[in-house]
Amino acid sequence: MSIVIERLPAPTAVGALAIVRHGSSSLEIEVVGDFERLAASVGELHSVEFSYDAVGTWRMLEAAERVAHGLFASEPGSVRFVGVVHFIISTADGQTISDVYVQAGQERVAVDAANLPGANLHSPLPPGLAEG
Repeated sequence: MSIVIERLPAPTAVGALAIVRHGSSSLEIEVVGDFERLAASVGELHSVEFSYDAVGTWRMLEAAERVAHGLFASEPGSVRFVGVVHFIISTADGQTISDVYVQAGQERVAVDAANLPGANLHSPLPPGLAEG
């Protein structure tokens, strides 16, 4: 995933609280790393990996529903991402992983369907638009 660090309001125990831009959206996240090195990289494009603790909610969008893809600020501690389910993988242990493509860049988010509240684990999600 690609982000630009816009500013670093405060250091944290593992890095910094950061205002970052992804596409046209700005969001507040915690960035892990040395604070001085992070501060020196403000304004630069970074390839990063996001770590998500949980999926709070999700829904399949109607095909005709026009929405902007990308990562968006949500309630505190949460990020909303909107993209297209690119493909679905069923693993040997019965899990289903949905690969969501976010058109605001070369970003993909793999989601284990077991973490989707209300998902039918016996029937994989059909390819299509997703918001979570």
